Amino acid sequence: MVQLAEERERLLPTTDEETHPVSNGLTNEAHSHDSKVAKVKQCIAKNGITAFAATLVAVGIVVFGVVVLTNKKAPETADLCMTPTCVHAAASILDSLSTNDEVKPCDNFEEFVCGSWKSQHDLRADQREMNEMSLIDERSTAILRHVLEGEYMVSDQSIVSLSASSSTASLDKANFNKLRDGYSACMDEDLIAKRGLEPVLELVNELKGIYPLAESSKAKGKPKKPEGTTQGLTDAIAYLQELGLAGFIDFGISADDKDPDTPVLSLQGPRRIGLRSKEEYKDDKVVEKYTSTISAMFKIIARKQGLDISTEALSEGIVALEKELSKISMDEEDANDPLHYYNPRTLAEVKALSPVIDVEAIIKRFSPNYIPSRLIVTSPEYIEKVNVIIQETPRDVVQAYFIWKLVYALSNKVDQGSVTPIVELKDMLQGTKAQPERWRTCVRTMDQDLGWILGRFFIEKAFSEEAKAFGDRIIYDIKDQFSETLGKLDWFDSEAAKLAIKKVHNIVQKIGYPDQSPNITSPVSLHEYYAGVTILADAFFENTLSVIKTFNRKAWEKLSKPIDRAEWDMTPPTVNAYYNPPGNEIVFPAGIMQFPIFSLDVPEYISYGAFAAVAGHELSHAFDSTGRHYDINGNLTDWWPQTTVDEFEKRAQCFVEQYSEFTIETPSGEKIHVNGKLTLGENIADAGGLNAAFSAWKKRDAQNHNPELPGMKGRLTKEQLFFVSYGRTWCSKIRKEAAVDRVRTDPHSPAWVRVLGTTANAPAFLEAFNCPVKKPRCELW
Repeated sequence: MVQLAEERERLLPTTDEETHPVSNGLTNEAHSHDSKVAKVKQCIAKNGITAFAATLVAVGIVVFGVVVLTNKKAPETADLCMTPTCVHAAASILDSLSTNDEVKPCDNFEEFVCGSWKSQHDLRADQREMNEMSLIDERSTAILRHVLEGEYMVSDQSIVSLSASSSTASLDKANFNKLRDGYSACMDEDLIAKRGLEPVLELVNELKGIYPLAESSKAKGKPKKPEGTTQGLTDAIAYLQELGLAGFIDFGISADDKDPDTPVLSLQGPRRIGLRSKEEYKDDKVVEKYTSTISAMFKIIARKQGLDISTEALSEGIVALEKELSKISMDEEDANDPLHYYNPRTLAEVKALSPVIDVEAIIKRFSPNYIPSRLIVTSPEYIEKVNVIIQETPRDVVQAYFIWKLVYALSNKVDQGSVTPIVELKDMLQGTKAQPERWRTCVRTMDQDLGWILGRFFIEKAFSEEAKAFGDRIIYDIKDQFSETLGKLDWFDSEAAKLAIKKVHNIVQKIGYPDQSPNITSPVSLHEYYAGVTILADAFFENTLSVIKTFNRKAWEKLSKPIDRAEWDMTPPTVNAYYNPPGNEIVFPAGIMQFPIFSLDVPEYISYGAFAAVAGHELSHAFDSTGRHYDINGNLTDWWPQTTVDEFEKRAQCFVEQYSEFTIETPSGEKIHVNGKLTLGENIADAGGLNAAFSAWKKRDAQNHNPELPGMKGRLTKEQLFFVSYGRTWCSKIRKEAAVDRVRTDPHSPAWVRVLGTTANAPAFLEAFNCPVKKPRCELW
């Protein structure tokens, strides 16, 4: 699979399948007048909070009725906001807080903020986890479903101008019809069930033709020793690449870290061998289930194709091969570290590393006129050793491995009843007990496949230019505050600080949706962007292949042109955000700029506590353990003096040790520690983002006094509400199986750890709640 977004520092982890094509290739207060901040333990009478919240909801209904019936603005004074949104926000906050008097904010702020939230939200049988942002996503998904199941309409507030010509209007409708045809095909479960596994088996037959078994390997029994293992190998790997899959090796196309306006081709191992992490190959229970799943699927394939093979021997061979591949693969923390993965090699050097896999032939297949002066080999050791492993592996095991990669990756694109063993495996690994409702799957699929068209209709219903302007203002505030902080650090070299401040102000901020590459407000631009994608209302599997192949082709074409800095890596409905080091840009899709994370209609300490902290998080990535290596123009270079580097690493080590003390519980009751090294960049970004957001809000509040939320007087101060708003962002529930998966593979700390760790390190939080300082307290920005 062509990977284009590995360097993006996201707010939230992603859950995309390996075959997900990159369609373009994460996740406040009022002026105190110097009054002493009171302890919340004494201020909040928790008994009765739920009843009070219910009262607020009732008041909100009355207020809303007044607004609707009289068409007048809701009552509001300089000190109290009584708009429907404010009433709803206040009720929602109070309704989320723990009702247990024994829970103190200084001892367990996450439980204090999210105690009732967790008791009120249950995971659906198909959900592995839920959090406040996933609830936003639920609401956005409902909007998208309404779009996809409705008729073509143009809103009076449409961002698209259709008056210029009838052809523009016609293209806009044609784009919508392509979107709806794709959704209809996905929703046609009867046809999908009728076709069963056949669409995948057709690809399996093609693959077997490209990489056939040697005659002496066809007899039933244990896998034979290699006989011509390498013959057809390169063609088979290229075939999988065209389908967005990595067979032994993978390619990436992105900005060159040391020349960010120029594209570069990288060579790497698959980010996922089969199971999601190295640790899973050491888990006997997981390996046993995985092996039996592979065997069961090969029995299904053999039965449908009339083959007589030893599925047990093949499945054991595949798992043994994957174990060897996992041993030579990069660790998660190294795979995200440019100092580890940036290893330039000439094509001649790559040939020497890879005598079995003809890398040059694969490049020529996808980009005939491209002659690389060098490639980035993320792990030369892996490339060298995988060539040895291939030669030592029986040919029928190699073929079976290719087939398994294909079947496993595309299993979610066929009838789920035809791949029951895989469904059961995924349920076991994730702790789920059911499949999502089909419409949910299909809305997600359309966002993956035709996300820019879908985004055009989403922002028409869920975003505004006023929201974009407010988001811009918040980010400018964060930039100013972060720059001010950089200028005051006594451990940061003064000349380097000047360059760092320039880097901050040079960060490109993208908000809401793209107006280039493609311009989603232009039907012409969207039509041209998806021109190569064929979508039919009765061909779901073929639609998927068309999307994958089209965007893999478009990705390879990028090698012949300068990097397009206007591109986005997330569609508008996405509830996430990211920082891109080579582009020195922060990106906030419209999907994350929704209530309660973001709103123009609540006191600013609410939006600054949530969205500004998100913005600060992304900006802080420019100076975390990865981002600090990139200069003002996005070049990977050493631009800090060694004394500053040493001071940074000393402070960063504090975060590593602090977060490594947190543990999660496995389904068997075992404790697993958070990987403080893997999560370092995200933990630094969380801390820097929250500090910058609070300081930015305090400056705003001094200029423009924020009103109170109803029902908060004597309960929560505005400073405290800022942090409550932050904490609520990460209220979550997760199955133990999913939590284990996250800890092993995710550069983000568990949500509850993000709340506890970040607030423990925030001086303003400790002051707001009158908390004692606990050691260690880690701080960089």
